Amino acid sequence: MEYRCTEVKSRKDIRDFLGLPAAIYDRALYPRQKGLERQILTGRHPLSRDFEIVACLVRGYGQGGGQRVLARCILTFYKEDDTAYAGFFESHEDVQAVRLLFSYLADRAREKGRTSLTGPVDCSFWIRYRFKTDHFAQTYTGEPYNPPYYVRLWEAAGFTVKERYYSNYLRTPGQGDAGIKCKDRLRYSREKGYEIRHTDRRHFRQDLDAIYGLLTEVYCGFPVYKPLSRRQFRKMFGKLRWVLNFEMVFLAYHGKRLAGFLICLPNFSSSKESRCLFGKAEEYVILYMGAGRRDAGLGGALSELCREYLEKNSLRGIAALIHEGNFSGNFYKSLTTRSCHYVLLERQV
Repeated sequence: MEYRCTEVKSRKDIRDFLGLPAAIYDRALYPRQKGLERQILTGRHPLSRDFEIVACLVRGYGQGGGQRVLARCILTFYKEDDTAYAGFFESHEDVQAVRLLFSYLADRAREKGRTSLTGPVDCSFWIRYRFKTDHFAQTYTGEPYNPPYYVRLWEAAGFTVKERYYSNYLRTPGQGDAGIKCKDRLRYSREKGYEIRHTDRRHFRQDLDAIYGLLTEVYCGFPVYKPLSRRQFRKMFGKLRWVLNFEMVFLAYHGKRLAGFLICLPNFSSSKESRCLFGKAEEYVILYMGAGRRDAGLGGALSELCREYLEKNSLRGIAALIHEGNFSGNFYKSLTTRSCHYVLLERQV
């Protein structure tokens, strides 16, 4: 078979790029992203103005003239960044195709003065990044998902692990699971004048703006983080108001200042064990949590309120996508039944 790597230019290239996942995944495990991917390829995504992309395909050509799409990737460039980000990667289990793909992308990165490739990053911290490395039989809302062989393909193309992450699956809490330390932090926070409440549809936009300000402050030190504007944040996350269970959004205000947040999403997994209707679910993904630098202890206070809600309503939780070494990994440890792991990789060019 002859291998060729080409950039995505024509409508047929776009169709081939968008069509590859269907040839690789069980549809029950892989959420379709054709609309988002088309926006990226055509420069119409809310974040498109912040970066440049090079999208590539590797095709294999047989002796009879037939062809097959074997691999794809988008390389993303940010101004004044020494790293280029490789994402929207999909591939059959073909080492030769992936080595050709990354050889081509490394050349493009060098041409633009970059010194390394990092991935998988689907163009932005705010879209999707990381590979899953275990427990492939089930996925949850917001989790990166990929075949087990993807990390091996990248390592064969010269990548090594740069960062590690994990998610903890939590059983339903019982009365004996209340953590004294977190209960004390909740009581202390209330004594210090923090008001912890939920949002609702009426106040959602106002609260979303407050979350934007604090979340971008808290997350700015995370690997592959890039800033975005308030308007971009609204466009990307405003639709959450239609799927959230507002009782699982915890906001800690000190006066008019948002000091901390904990946001859970219903798990819309296709698993029969996790049915979800109108924002109500049997399992929730604890996806976003943070507190201001001057608001020590709020993380524990918010975690206790979340644990109380799970206990009261006999629900399970998933503490999602924790950066290895992050303090938030200490919450819910006694409830953990199993953990899933993820990696971010890097290679020099």
